[in-house]
Amino acid sequence: MTIRRQYRWLWLPAVLLPALLVAAGFLLGNPTVTETESLRVRAALGQWPAEIRLRSAAWLGNPAALRAEAMNLLASNSPSGIAEGQAKLRQAAGKGDRRAALMLGKLYFHGANGLPRNHALARPWLQQAASEWPAADYYLALIEKNGLADAANPERALAALTRAANAGVPHAQFLLAQAYLEGQGVVRDEAKALQLIHLAAEQEYPHALQFLAQAYARGDHGLPRDERQANLLFALTADANRDSPAFP
Repeated sequence: MTIRRQYRWLWLPAVLLPALLVAAGFLLGNPTVTETESLRVRAALGQWPAEIRLRSAAWLGNPAALRAEAMNLLASNSPSGIAEGQAKLRQAAGKGDRRAALMLGKLYFHGANGLPRNHALARPWLQQAASEWPAADYYLALIEKNGLADAANPERALAALTRAANAGVPHAQFLLAQAYLEGQGVVRDEAKALQLIHLAAEQEYPHALQFLAQAYARGDHGLPRDERQANLLFALTADANRDSPAFP
């Protein structure tokens, strides 16, 4: 009888925890996107008030909170935490959070955080994200250009690449510049290519800096031979290679 009485109360945490999270959510209010990011950082540092507020907002279906919780879970070394993070990321994206959609697309594109590399699965998430996150168009361009999901589609690749470049994604600006230099899918236009490369270099994109360094060193592509400028750009390239991410 004593054992039965003990087990009779085991259901309490499973009922009380959701109730407390909901109550906390109503009392503390729904955090803004900016507040959610602050909560995520503080929760990752182990600050339990931030963790409770973030969890309560996620429990109530706040997409930004779901994404923030997912980011912390994906950063854990726990297989169960990573699996839960994937699920919360899908929830957030399903509720219209385009940053969560971008993250899912990138995870499937690269094959990371326990998800397989699958470009066909990456594409719809990237398409959802593209209206708000230009980097998504860069990934879509790579998928279409290289036929990673199905047959290559140069027209769709060029359209996505142009959107990303016009939105200021340096990786896309440099790749589009290469197309103009080589006349791939566009009329060859060295001046347009150099303009795009300069825009990417202004954002310290390593490939653009290196291209300009080599052009000044040799006096190529209409640029004057300038050893001093070339050396400066080579130094900037080395710094950028240390600090810049390979993908947006």
